[in-house]
Amino acid sequence: MTVNPNDPIEGQSPSQPNSEPDGGLFHQGGQDKFPDITLSRRVIKPYKLLQRIGAGGMGEVSVAERSVPVKRRVALKLIKTGMGSRKILASFDAERPALALINHLNIARMNNLAMGYWSLQQFDKSVPLFEELLPLMEKKLGRAHANMQRRMASLGVNLKDAGRVAEAIPLLEEAYQASRRIPTLRWVGSELLDAYARAGKLADAQKLIEELLSDARRDLPMDSPQLAGQLAKFGLILMEMKGYAEAEPLLRECQAIREKAEPDDWRTFNTQSMLGGALLGQAKHAAAEPLLLQGYEGMKAREASIPPQAKTRIPEALDRLIDLYEVPEESNKAEKYRELRAMYQLNPGEK
Repeated sequence: MTVNPNDPIEGQSPSQPNSEPDGGLFHQGGQDKFPDITLSRRVIKPYKLLQRIGAGGMGEVSVAERSVPVKRRVALKLIKTGMGSRKILASFDAERPALALINHLNIARMNNLAMGYWSLQQFDKSVPLFEELLPLMEKKLGRAHANMQRRMASLGVNLKDAGRVAEAIPLLEEAYQASRRIPTLRWVGSELLDAYARAGKLADAQKLIEELLSDARRDLPMDSPQLAGQLAKFGLILMEMKGYAEAEPLLRECQAIREKAEPDDWRTFNTQSMLGGALLGQAKHAAAEPLLLQGYEGMKAREASIPPQAKTRIPEALDRLIDLYEVPEESNKAEKYRELRAMYQLNPGEK
């Protein structure tokens, strides 16, 4: 989606697996076309495709067989062009040596299959496999091993996305702590934050945001658009949890950076609307009104530059204006913005 990776809040991708199974393969297929694996002789060297397990947004997962150097079956993932991000590919490469330590065919097969079902978002199948896999890996590698922690994080994300957030949080917390010594687990912080948000754990989310923001300030240039993107991301998460007072300073800092670095960018006006929303949530109506109006008008004037993945930002800005004017003496204004909002009806489930 494809969105600026340094500014994910303006349009976010669904969670994707962060690593791949031993014996699997990232094969960059066509954008919309995959091999016809009903033909038993279809080959992607050194694999012969036998049976498709399923298909999802990232691509297709199939049972495949290789005969050299040893005969074995694997779950083979064929990724659509553009879906194999550097983050995913790098994590895949990092995981190969660790999984090579697991000289246990059943573990490797179970891992392959669990990862395949995860990529297809079939959590009813991936979760039981990960739950069965973890004790076997812990016995073989030890709990502190990097690959064991990666699989623990994988189970945590699967549980979270399956709606079992309370079970996911302890696993993600442990993996997040391990990320301090295992750099390839740094992605777990964002997943843990999402879990806290879903569970309504505002205090835990705020503490985690402080840690993640500290890391961002260390890694990113001061007053950079990249840092502004992180501030916007965390600010919106706090707002969605009704932590308006907590979100306000982050959004003010973000707005100051963007007004200086990107004064004509639509995201600058989105931040303005978000800041107005944080003030509105604190009943600071007079301070919120100009920010909400200018934020909406600025985005509307730049609507053509807003990517499809961020199409919700204008209707969100309109929702804030409707909330602002939802009082008897301002009913005409509220009705005006309701009419404008009706032009942005979303499909069910979109946000």
